[in-house]
Amino acid sequence: MTNLSGAVAKTMNLVFADIETSTNEVKKRINALKANIGKVANLPLDEIETNENVRKSIDTTSDSFLRLVESIRKYGVLENVVVELRLNKRETDYKLVCIAGHRRILAAKATGVISKVPCLLQLYTQKGDNVGVALAENLNREDLHCLDVAEGYRDLTNAGWKEDDLAKHFCRDVRTIRHYLKMAEWGDEVKQLLRENQGKLSTRVIMRQFAYRKFESQSALKTSIKSFLAPKAMTKEAVAARQIPERGGATSDKRALKTALRDYLAKQKLLSGVIKDEIKRAFVELKLI
Repeated sequence: MTNLSGAVAKTMNLVFADIETSTNEVKKRINALKANIGKVANLPLDEIETNENVRKSIDTTSDSFLRLVESIRKYGVLENVVVELRLNKRETDYKLVCIAGHRRILAAKATGVISKVPCLLQLYTQKGDNVGVALAENLNREDLHCLDVAEGYRDLTNAGWKEDDLAKHFCRDVRTIRHYLKMAEWGDEVKQLLRENQGKLSTRVIMRQFAYRKFESQSALKTSIKSFLAPKAMTKEAVAARQIPERGGATSDKRALKTALRDYLAKQKLLSGVIKDEIKRAFVELKLI
């Protein structure tokens, strides 16, 4: 019995020794990371979490993404990723979370040969600052969907930002911010419909056709979007107009315009012959004469 108790005690001592060693290693790692706050450091790729992305979808099959993968394979990650160091309250554990540069992280992983990436390491103390940084970078990218922007603004308001704060930070008027926040509250089905038809529904179209208008329900909004996307049937008058060949009226107008243009150019003594020819060519290309 005594031998058994001794063995148990010895085992427990070894276990606690391992835990203490592990804890000390984590503390050393945390101290090393904290020493690099605000600096660029090469961090292990497999340590960086990418589950908090402002951009909700990244097409990893697109030509641009595949070109990025090949570039990183040859030259490495040339542009720094922004990574946040997150500590628990007692600073006994940490996470490294990608704030900006998710696409570069995914591309680096896709190469299969990159193990570390250059990261600007940050420790955010104000709630919502990390979302603001991510939005600030991604708003400069043309392919960021307006719904991603809208949901980013919503996350910032949930973190305590006011509409005026958003307007000032992102250089937009408050009315526009409100429309983005309105879009963020649309249902999942509506958002999916908008994302699936990005080619036809630009930010401008979404804003003018749907965000600026009031709808009685999400169902009414969805119906309006589907109606907008549906092929437009031509009216009988439009069909008839297409089938009727151009007749004397239009031809007469063109002849009159051509005569007027010729007379006008004849009176312009200061214009060179080259410029006059260019003006005539422009009128012909526009099918005005």
